[in-house]
Amino acid sequence: MKKKLLKFKEKRTALLKRQKAIFDLIKSEKRDLTEEEQSQIDALATKVDDLDTRISNLETAEEVERKLRETKVRTIQKKETEEKKVQKRFSLLRAISLKVQGKALDGVELEMHQEAQKEAKEIGMGLRGIGIPTVISTPQTRELTAGSAVSAGNTIATDLAEFQDSLVPKTCLEELGAKMITGLVGNLDIPIGDALATANWEGEGDSDAESTPTTKKESLTPHRLAATSIISKQWLNQTSVSVERLVFEALRTAEKIALEQAGFNGAGGAADDPLGILNHADVNVVAMGANGLAPTHTKLVELQTVIETANADDGNLAYVLTPEIIGYLKTTKIDAGSGLFIMDSKMPNELLGYMLKKSNLLPKTLTKGTSVGVCHAGIFGDFSKLWIGNWGVRDLLVNPYSSARAGKIEITLDSYWDLAPIHGQAFGVIKDLLTA
Repeated sequence: MKKKLLKFKEKRTALLKRQKAIFDLIKSEKRDLTEEEQSQIDALATKVDDLDTRISNLETAEEVERKLRETKVRTIQKKETEEKKVQKRFSLLRAISLKVQGKALDGVELEMHQEAQKEAKEIGMGLRGIGIPTVISTPQTRELTAGSAVSAGNTIATDLAEFQDSLVPKTCLEELGAKMITGLVGNLDIPIGDALATANWEGEGDSDAESTPTTKKESLTPHRLAATSIISKQWLNQTSVSVERLVFEALRTAEKIALEQAGFNGAGGAADDPLGILNHADVNVVAMGANGLAPTHTKLVELQTVIETANADDGNLAYVLTPEIIGYLKTTKIDAGSGLFIMDSKMPNELLGYMLKKSNLLPKTLTKGTSVGVCHAGIFGDFSKLWIGNWGVRDLLVNPYSSARAGKIEITLDSYWDLAPIHGQAFGVIKDLLTA
């Protein structure tokens, strides 16, 4: 619209200049307009009036769009502000405590549970526990006043040291570019081109050879992922609310680890977990040997070659290997004469010209021939071809009975996920790497 407005204004200026040129001419010659010049002036004036109308309409339309944009921005900002307020008021621990006491949810916890019920209904699922809607991605730190029950001051602990997180394996699928699809409702079918059409040279008068491109599809369907943690009743009653975030994050971390493990090595099929890269039928498998072998420069290059041969080398390609295999590569020479190592220790995030990520979530206990339970997996490929779907609502189940004698409460966070390598050929895998 701005380009069209600018074009109209430029054309209007050009017409006015032409009118001025005629008036300047008769002024210099000290005479009246001829009939022809008068016709030109009238025609130019008509065009200018027409452009004035168009310019006015476009400026009005632009002003309307500007106001709509401002309204939309204010609406989004208002919604974000309201969501942040809700997050600050929502207490995961309070919801758990009410459940443990056999009391009904109330306040903002009830409102969020009802919102989660609506989301669950949209994807055809029922909630068994406390519903956590999409808006409550992570509980926010709330403002507390000591000594005030209303502001949760009664929950402030004394002499509580800073909480120390557990040591957890790093996750890397998102960094590698895996495609995250959130807010799904129902199943998602992904149509995929399987084979290209071909062109053929034909003689004059020959019938054209038929060539039809083929397609296939992958589907994302919700799989329930359950993360469980155990907390003491005393801790629930006495802990600082600032630790509440850590309860939720601990469950979310467990979620993330399980999802990454499934992305790498999910069994799929009759199993409850999705189908991961290592078990996909279309991936390119590079074998080290009948009983597995330590990685070599040649085999790591072969991983690149199988991707290139499959025409799948357009994306952001990367290696993922276990720390043990990476350690081996840093201390192993390419050959006896060059003095170069397979991996340059000065470039810890790169291998043979491509990004490298280490992961303890890749399998390390695979079997090949006589190498039982000691083989490591490795992957090279375009991780943007791994799609991960999420059905946003979460379901928090509170079980105060199974560990009641120990004064503990079991909490389980259910969420719904699926993943699919949409082009298995975009990955090359090794399943029989040894560290020696």
